[in-house]
Amino acid sequence: MSQSTLLGGFEHFVMLALSSFPKQAEGMEIYDRLVITTGRDVSVPAVYVTLKRLEQRGLVSSANRTDDGRRSHKLFQLEPKGVKAIREYRRAMEKLWGESRLTELRP
Repeated sequence: MSQSTLLGGFEHFVMLALSSFPKQAEGMEIYDRLVITTGRDVSVPAVYVTLKRLEQRGLVSSANRTDDGRRSHKLFQLEPKGVKAIREYRRAMEKLWGESRLTELRP
């Protein structure tokens, strides 16, 4: 995994939450998925800052959509580079888990 695609834990959660939608999702939908799935109350601004950072790295993209009421919505979607980064992260984590001694250690 290259330094440029190395994901932090929260970035990984945000991208996985985004990947659970069929194509695109609004930031608040991603936030809701994170809260429901992880059981943690994350900051809404943290989700948007993370999405912006992921977009700058080319891992996600966004597009504006205007509804009939002229309210603008920003929709995010994973880019192929983002899918690759998630898969690399998973492979690295599985390898580390496989090499760990956690089953031998007591809490």
